[in-house]
Amino acid sequence: MCHLDPKDAQDMVRSEIVFFDLLVRLCPADEAMSVEAGFNAMKMPVFDLEKILGPDMELRLMMNRVRENLADLRKSVENPDHSVIRKKGFFGESHLDNAPDDFRTLSVLPTLNDLLCIEEPFLRANIISGRYLDADHYLDVQFRLIKEDFVRPLREGVAEMMRRMQNSLHDFGVWRKIQEVRIYEKGVITRKIYERVGVSLELKFSLRNLGQVRWEISKRLIFGSLLCLTNDNFKSVLFASVVEREVEDLRRGIIRIRPESSKFDLNAWTKGPEFLVVESAAFFEAYRHVLSSLQKIPLDQFPLKKYIVDVERNTSLPKYILDHEGDEANVFPLKFKGRQFFGNPFSTDDWPKPEELGLDEAQFCAFKEGLCHEFALIQGPPGTGKTFIGLKLVKTILSRRRKHKIFNNGPILVVCFTNHALDQFLEGISRFTRRILRIGGRSKSVLLEEFTVQNAPLLRSKGNACQVRSDMKNHLIILERSLGELETLKKGISAGAGILSLEKLREYNIEIPSCFPSSFSLANWLSFPSNSNNLSQNFLKQILDEEKKLIFAEKKNLRFPTEDAEDDADDGGIDRVAVVDLDIEDEAAAEAQRREVESIYDTDCEAKMPTAARAKEIILHHCEISYMSIENDLNRAEKDVQDTAEQLDASNGAAECLDVLQQGGFWEEHMRKTQHLMQAELRLENWKLMRSKFQADSAFLKVPANLDLVKPPKQLVGPEENWVNARLRARWLIYRYWANRFVRIIHGKIDARMEEYRLQVERYKEAQDGALLQYTQSLDVVGMTTTGAARNISLVQNMKSRILVVEEAAEVLESHIVCCLSSHCEHLIQIGDQQQLRPSTNVYKLAKNYGLDVSLFERMVKNRVPYARLRQQHRMRPEISNLIKLNVYEDLQDHESVTQYADVLGVAKNVFFVTHNFPEESNEDLKSKSNKVEAEFLLALCRYLLLQGYKREQITILTGYSGQLFVFKKLIANFPTCKDVRITLVDNYQGEENDIILLSLVRSNTEGNIGFLKTDNRVNVALSRAKQGLFIIGNMDVLSAGSKLWSNIKLVLVNCLEKCFARLHCGHACGNRCHVRSDPGHELAKCSKPCGKSCPRNHPCKEAKSCPPMRKWNIATILVEQFCHVDTHALENVLAVFKAGYMCLAKRHANANLSVDMFVRLLAVSTARPVKKSVVIPVLIRLVRSCAESLALRV
Repeated sequence: MCHLDPKDAQDMVRSEIVFFDLLVRLCPADEAMSVEAGFNAMKMPVFDLEKILGPDMELRLMMNRVRENLADLRKSVENPDHSVIRKKGFFGESHLDNAPDDFRTLSVLPTLNDLLCIEEPFLRANIISGRYLDADHYLDVQFRLIKEDFVRPLREGVAEMMRRMQNSLHDFGVWRKIQEVRIYEKGVITRKIYERVGVSLELKFSLRNLGQVRWEISKRLIFGSLLCLTNDNFKSVLFASVVEREVEDLRRGIIRIRPESSKFDLNAWTKGPEFLVVESAAFFEAYRHVLSSLQKIPLDQFPLKKYIVDVERNTSLPKYILDHEGDEANVFPLKFKGRQFFGNPFSTDDWPKPEELGLDEAQFCAFKEGLCHEFALIQGPPGTGKTFIGLKLVKTILSRRRKHKIFNNGPILVVCFTNHALDQFLEGISRFTRRILRIGGRSKSVLLEEFTVQNAPLLRSKGNACQVRSDMKNHLIILERSLGELETLKKGISAGAGILSLEKLREYNIEIPSCFPSSFSLANWLSFPSNSNNLSQNFLKQILDEEKKLIFAEKKNLRFPTEDAEDDADDGGIDRVAVVDLDIEDEAAAEAQRREVESIYDTDCEAKMPTAARAKEIILHHCEISYMSIENDLNRAEKDVQDTAEQLDASNGAAECLDVLQQGGFWEEHMRKTQHLMQAELRLENWKLMRSKFQADSAFLKVPANLDLVKPPKQLVGPEENWVNARLRARWLIYRYWANRFVRIIHGKIDARMEEYRLQVERYKEAQDGALLQYTQSLDVVGMTTTGAARNISLVQNMKSRILVVEEAAEVLESHIVCCLSSHCEHLIQIGDQQQLRPSTNVYKLAKNYGLDVSLFERMVKNRVPYARLRQQHRMRPEISNLIKLNVYEDLQDHESVTQYADVLGVAKNVFFVTHNFPEESNEDLKSKSNKVEAEFLLALCRYLLLQGYKREQITILTGYSGQLFVFKKLIANFPTCKDVRITLVDNYQGEENDIILLSLVRSNTEGNIGFLKTDNRVNVALSRAKQGLFIIGNMDVLSAGSKLWSNIKLVLVNCLEKCFARLHCGHACGNRCHVRSDPGHELAKCSKPCGKSCPRNHPCKEAKSCPPMRKWNIATILVEQFCHVDTHALENVLAVFKAGYMCLAKRHANANLSVDMFVRLLAVSTARPVKKSVVIPVLIRLVRSCAESLALRV
């Protein structure tokens, strides 16, 4: 519009406003939101025109009328009966409805209301076609859909559990059938662990009815899973996530969790009845950071908003290129085979030819698209070299920076959905730059080890940020040591490790009557260990019954799960204290997955608990007598007995060499040693007896940490000044009260230190980010996964990357990419293929009805945002590529190199499908399918191919089901030759390839259900991974009956693929591929070529009117057919007048006077001969219809 005359521009704006008015009055209410957004966009052009031409009262009146119609539209939407006029197939709330609350105030974690509400939450569908109202509207839609995707399974599972509870169906076997959640009974917190990322808890649960779970392959309790804990039938809930998963611990019912709350209240976790633990089937770790990041995106700095929100189709150069317009830095240096070239983004001509860069035409267009458009989309079908183009783009951008010494643009941020794709892309980048950082702990690439955070030079840096980080780390270590010692002391005293000394009780400010002197022995006072049967079980029961009266009233009904039932059943409970509770060696390193939630580069994140020696030292220091002190004395007595016995044996041997005179002195020494040995043995027996008594009476020392006792009253224990002489039962009540106070004080110290520790951890994380941020400023490329980018959103924002490259973008949820965009981003390059795997969602209905599984890449393509498409594939031999060319990519071309592959050895064909009818099986725990017959066949075929001389690295076995993957892993023992062959899921193999692919399709049932095998995207990926040979096994009858795609594949596999070229009745050659089986007589074939015949005046017919199929009418051909004798120039005048008249009608202008009579006169004048009205009317009707269709298309 900027090149138009202001008057012409004003006329155009006026026509568009009339058009908007028409749309508002005619369109369904639920689809008029985009009309409102478009109309709002007209305000600025009108304002600009009024600056030039002055106020236009007619234009203002027209705009006011549209505003009134929009207001009426809103009222109709708010009408309670509005649902009856909603368009069929529309799901969720109207986009014209205001959200009930600000999504930024919503909790990322599920709330109790989220779990228990029966009303549908406020959701609006992803707008696949058209724009959003504004950035706030866009973010609100994305946030609510993403949150619902992980909350809904938990909500539905809890609802089903509560329904069965109300129906008294508490049987665990019935609960196992609830699909949405997994349930664990009798959950108890057994200990705390301190780490650099905070406090984690050890949760023990009952293994009842879980004996058949294969923990090594089960998806239960994986890292990042969200757990909901309740002990009051969901009147209140606590949330935690799994942070460590050791298979051996799971077999004992133990898992490590981290509370998910900003305020950690230890009492809520350790006090009260046992927990019922509910695990969500949704993987919480993948959602939490994305949701949090969406809430933090500033509306006034939303990057690339005009494309993502407003769906602008006209893309411009990146800002960092525009900033250099006119200087030498505005060109890209290009190089190929030693020759130097330049590419000018401001010109379409100042570029080398594609072949000069070693590119084909499509690759060259994609290359320019990526460099010259700030919002670049590059689609690459399988094998077309998406990664190759992506690497060439990164290399060219970096070359420009180096040549022109541009150092202030920040590193290029490379983001991929999977760790494998990220590794693959960064390995390619490492060939032309070493200034790379790979963030995240899941890399399996040996080549990238030197570029990981753990091995980065920043750990050896001497900068200020790194020094601050080092100081904070040292402070954390001190806090960790202190917390570990306090926990050891608390746990030891609670478990009955010994009797506290009077000195330590007073040291911890516990009031002790003055009648107890400092040297007083509490052990003797308590007669512990006893020399009689005074401390019998009956005596202990009497003490505990009395002690119940000392518990605070509000605590009396609580059940305290400090001891597991299995632990209580153990003989000699103090043995378990000594061996298990206090033998706290350095815990095993956390599994690799847990590193995802830890510091992104600190490799020593788990706090080291006190060693066994230090733990014993702590107990000995605080106790007058303890199991450890007795054990130490017993060990010394044993050593004394052993040493004395060895000395006696040695002296007996030496006695034979002595004369009679010398033997006299020897026997005196011998008798002395013998007497010493007897005394040592007596001491040893005494200590053994002491240990036995301690074990027998140790239950008297156990003081649960979650009790809170009041001071014993006089009627129970007498006045304080007489406590020294109190009865034995009263003495134990007094001591247990002191011990309880001691434990409570330790507990308070732990709480205070934990708060200090939590704050220090937050500061430490900030210091880590500061050190890492300081390091990234010197880098060329930083790579991370989409989840990693969301987790480290602060780092992404402050890194100030102007360029974001997303690989396999069509597989990434839109919100994940948006979270990776910092406010500094000026160039987004998305590389992907919307016809391969879509983003995965947890709730199928949200994908089907709300468009949640539509990626940003696919949404832009559907909205006709310009994109480049690669067309030549370099991977599959033609027999394989034909399977997808004829069903998915009709214009896909084969590079000549793929025709040079040798045939697969030992088989008759390079592509074949083995069909069968053996039924599938279901795996209840994995909630998946399997087919043992298919697995055995493919493993046997794999072994056969290996025997032909193929390497294990050349073969990959693919399946679409995790249940089948487990069957393969189980059967591999019977095929040792295939042990190192990769077996994986189709979804994990996108972007990869191999020489030979063996594909198991699994589905075979009488119901005809083929599940996601009817999804074109997933099948496309499965069929396009092989280079030389593709061998498939499945039930083709079931597949072809359940999917048109598989029906077409079946035809491709059984039919000849050559062109037909037989003559049709019209004389043209048939252009279809061979159809000798389906239509041998060409009865269904239709010709689409031009007719080629002429009218009586030798005007050529441009239509396929004598050749089926149906005719394609437009305004020009309507007149040519009816008035082919008329001069073409005259007909063009007729068309011009008619179109103008029709548009006036459409716009309802007052001068709209087009009529049949007028058109007849117009034709008569133009053709210079009389025209009958009976001939004109049908033509006019068709012209009107054609214009209406044309207008509708533009709409």
